[in-house]
Amino acid sequence: MSSNCNCICIEEDRMVSYNGSSRAPTVSLSLLLILSVGNSLVASRRSIRPHLLQTRSMSLRTVNGAIASSRKQQLQQLQRIYCQGELLHEVQMQELFTDSKHFVDMPIKAQSSVSNVLTQFQELKASFDTKPKGAEWKAQLETFVERHFDPPGSELVPIAPPDYKEGVVPPKIMKIRDERLRDWAMELHKLWNVLARVPASASSDQTSRTSFLRSLPILSAPDASQNVLARQFNGENVLVVPGGRFRESYYWDSYWIVQGLLVSGLHQTARGVVNHLLEYVAEFGFVPNGGRVYYLTRSQPPMLSDMVRVVSKIEGVNETDNSAWDLQYLQAALPLLEREYEFWMQRGLHGHAIEISSGGETFVLNRYVAHSGMPRPESYREDLYTASVSHINESDYSSLYNEIIAAAESGWDFCSRWFDDFSTLAATRTSQVIPVDLNSILHRMELNVAKFYEVLGNPVASARFQDAAKARVKAMDAILWSEPDGCWKDYILESSMHSSVVSGSDYFPLWSGAFDASNSSRLDRIVTSLKASGLVQEGGIQSTTSITGQQWDAPNAWPPLQDIIIEGLQAADTVSSRALANRLVQTWVKAGLIAWQETCLMFEKYNALQIGGVGDGGEYASQFGFGWSNGVILTVLTKYQEQINLDDLAENARSNDTCHKFPNEG
Repeated sequence: MSSNCNCICIEEDRMVSYNGSSRAPTVSLSLLLILSVGNSLVASRRSIRPHLLQTRSMSLRTVNGAIASSRKQQLQQLQRIYCQGELLHEVQMQELFTDSKHFVDMPIKAQSSVSNVLTQFQELKASFDTKPKGAEWKAQLETFVERHFDPPGSELVPIAPPDYKEGVVPPKIMKIRDERLRDWAMELHKLWNVLARVPASASSDQTSRTSFLRSLPILSAPDASQNVLARQFNGENVLVVPGGRFRESYYWDSYWIVQGLLVSGLHQTARGVVNHLLEYVAEFGFVPNGGRVYYLTRSQPPMLSDMVRVVSKIEGVNETDNSAWDLQYLQAALPLLEREYEFWMQRGLHGHAIEISSGGETFVLNRYVAHSGMPRPESYREDLYTASVSHINESDYSSLYNEIIAAAESGWDFCSRWFDDFSTLAATRTSQVIPVDLNSILHRMELNVAKFYEVLGNPVASARFQDAAKARVKAMDAILWSEPDGCWKDYILESSMHSSVVSGSDYFPLWSGAFDASNSSRLDRIVTSLKASGLVQEGGIQSTTSITGQQWDAPNAWPPLQDIIIEGLQAADTVSSRALANRLVQTWVKAGLIAWQETCLMFEKYNALQIGGVGDGGEYASQFGFGWSNGVILTVLTKYQEQINLDDLAENARSNDTCHKFPNEG
């Protein structure tokens, strides 16, 4: 960590033990939680370089030193229950709940506290020290948890978004000409009322009793009334959760959720979702994987700059015109985007950026990496099992946990892309992979930030990010481009070779614009490669062609992957790329509509081999709700309706009138 970092670093060593029996794992963990202190982010030398001050920016601050210290202690206390320790180990290993995520999402009851829970647990444990921990221990543990904890997710409550207008058809949805598609879009529009959340209590006491990671508000100086990042609904940002077991906000999911909210005309809610993530950056220096304390060990694909772009751009105006942008919002967001960018560009043993030499040149590209050394609390039992069957020394378990956490940071958890032998989670080596998708997303981030500085009248800062984007494209061509495959490929550091896994990630550079638009023959070759890859199936694009039983492998088709590849093919703008994009639009709409007609549900993932089939595999059952699925369909229906033809599709199997009774939980 840089010595001039204007932040508080909490470093807490933990020593617990595990020998394959009932004891917790033996590893030493240094978990760094980055908390900003009271000084302005603009004054932070680590976050904002002096030349960026040419752009007039809001002075942003989150908390003063006293509050930051209290927050630090609060998070450390919560980690003793939700991230580590004997109580977590016993609850998970006794299998009190089928899903490991269940317990770590349970808030402590109002009449109890962290210290009270831990003290009484030690008393309960002491009463069993001379007894075998069998059925009686499990029963007592169940009673203990029931006495001290509320149901999972109960610290957040459903709410209608403040800008949602009951009975009103949003203008974009009104323009959908096909009645079936328009009715479907309206049903998805109504689901924002099911997926929107706010904290159940405004009390600061609640935050000391829950794993929910409540962000701190960003304050502006000197005039708070001019704070464009201020919370707009009773001092809160309305959050939108994916659905099912995912009871909190998630980083990269939010990009497609925001897109869907904008289609629904819910601009205030969309901006609140983005502001919530910006608050995380202001406090921690990065966006955590999701809104729980146990997600502070990792981030997720950095889509925040694209979210800022879509909520700050005014529709119907050419983006080259300054009037197309909310300049005040960009001024407020840019220091935070810079700060997140520096998080991703940190080098070193546990840094996301890494130098690679090729052809006499040295390039910098990025990877997913973690430095926790512990099982994921929300998948605690699963991670301990994976380590136990990995055939590695117990002393190496912490390294395996780091690789698993890094894979979770990728958003593709789990997938053969990260496996050394392409089949088992125990062989995960994520930090050795230079992923095409991550570098494409960071390329897009560099272009976005360059554009923001351009419209704000800061050509120096804009040029710096343009240069970074150009350098990344050069590095991607040198390291990731595979001439034999006719596309980009993940690069394996250990072997200095391209991955043999065929993945939808291989085509992300089309979406980010990391290609030469004048080289039509190369673009046609990329499209030909995609067609011949085996990824394009009857029900959509499968994540990979590998069959491993993992959820980000074949045959699952994920909504964000469909969106990015469709948008990338449209951006390539050749005859063959547009034709394939149109075909994929048609496929995805039909797949989603058929599944909807049969179930009245939107799913997290689908089966690419069966149009309308539901996805499967991985650590948990397929979830429904579902934030990014709804966002992708709403975007496609309103953006590409000219490419959609339902003539060969049967009439609705059931009326949409029955679909408003969508359940809150999966």
